[in-house]
Amino acid sequence: MTEIGWFCSLLAQVSVFHVEQYLGSGAITAIALIVLLAVLLPRGRRSSIGSPVILLALYFTMRLLHAATPGDSLVDIPFHFFAILFLFLSLGRSSFLLAFHSILTRRFGTGIPKIVLDVIQALIFTAAFLFTLNAAGVTLTSLVTGSALVTAAIGLSMRDTLGNLFAGLAIQMQQPFEIGDWIQFDQHLFHIGEVLEINWRATKVLTLDQVEVIVPNSELAQAPIRNFMKPHGYSRRSIYVVAPYHVPPRQVHQLILEAVGGAWGVLEFPAPTVVTSDFNDRGVEYWVRIFTDRFDKRDAVDGGVRDRIWYAFHRNGISIPSPLRHVQLEEVTHEKRGQEEATRIDQNKKVLRGVEFLKVLPDGAIEQLAQAARRHLYAHGEIIVRQGDEGSELFILTRGEAAVTATNAEGTSVEIGRLGPCKFFGEMACMTGERRSATVTVTKDCETYIIDKDAFKPILEASPELAETMSEILATRRAEIDQRSAEVSGNGESSYPRRGDLLDRIREFFSL
Repeated sequence: MTEIGWFCSLLAQVSVFHVEQYLGSGAITAIALIVLLAVLLPRGRRSSIGSPVILLALYFTMRLLHAATPGDSLVDIPFHFFAILFLFLSLGRSSFLLAFHSILTRRFGTGIPKIVLDVIQALIFTAAFLFTLNAAGVTLTSLVTGSALVTAAIGLSMRDTLGNLFAGLAIQMQQPFEIGDWIQFDQHLFHIGEVLEINWRATKVLTLDQVEVIVPNSELAQAPIRNFMKPHGYSRRSIYVVAPYHVPPRQVHQLILEAVGGAWGVLEFPAPTVVTSDFNDRGVEYWVRIFTDRFDKRDAVDGGVRDRIWYAFHRNGISIPSPLRHVQLEEVTHEKRGQEEATRIDQNKKVLRGVEFLKVLPDGAIEQLAQAARRHLYAHGEIIVRQGDEGSELFILTRGEAAVTATNAEGTSVEIGRLGPCKFFGEMACMTGERRSATVTVTKDCETYIIDKDAFKPILEASPELAETMSEILATRRAEIDQRSAEVSGNGESSYPRRGDLLDRIREFFSL
């Protein structure tokens, strides 16, 4: 506020009583500036002389009204105030046009951004208004010091406007794009257009659809802008073409380059290139890359290149292939389904006959189990069964490997052994319903056949004597497993059920 107060104090030093004697010379100066503008302004800019002429005409009108009004009239002071204001505005506008549209343009040969000119013009008009207030006797220092609250309120209400203003100034300073450039200002492909104007609030863009889009400067300042005209005045275009597999790629490359050369809108430098980019269901895909400086006509350029390629292919007997689809129709009859089922059962029977535990079963029983067997796959690291879990399935490994582990009295997991192809586990849970006595973890991807209690039940009900034979096999196998477990874990000898006990548990579990 100190600098503003000093400036206003400086304005206050101008004597109000001497304004009248300078109005005549000011009017002469304004007329002289308008004459200079008529001589020095370029032809395309001479229409802008109208604004200072109108302002000067308003000054003379106010002077005449002031002279014709009695001194004690209520409208005498406003006529006098606006006369001074219009004179200062005319002088400011003429000086601005002379400086920035005549002298600087002729000397440097480049235009100044419109937003910068708008800001300078606004400052000149503000200064003219302050001089007029000073000439009218208004104390500017008290006006400024007493308007802090009003200034804060105006600043908050114009936050977006000020944001656009400063964003526009930043765009003009950095110059990511200029008037005439083609830019893309968001991710939508239809938001590509030519920059027509950059003003203090927004940027005006004209798309290929001849739609005018007004983009606020604050949004442009935060958006990733793609400028298709920088760093060079040309840009690359990509066109994809598909040719049959039987045509050699080198031949296709040569045909495309010959066809594209000299096409309308395609530059000779950088030269067009072709890359074999993909093999898909249609054929070999080729990526044609061209450069053009006619970005505003890019669709026509792309279309002309495609036309050239089609004619070149047609002259050389190359057709653009359609997508290939291989459709195989196969009728599945009841006879074929029966054959597939018979093959599956035969394969399952071979697997089951290789299991020692099932060798005592007759062919009819093996046939029944083969029909009920399910094939499952397990990946490395998966747990097939966990110690202590309930279950009633028998597992037969046909491929892969699994580790058998059990938890000893100290709570430590100990590996009892490894199972490979043709080995089985879970027979006690399947035949007696007891909980799993060990954990089986896959160490190599496994293929297993699974047979549950429901598959054994009709077999044992039809031949109860098989339960006795199977109890003997189970007792022997359980004794071997318990002995092995005791040796590995160091717990001494383990007690295992006798054959008679297993037979009773089998009969009870199957309700025989």
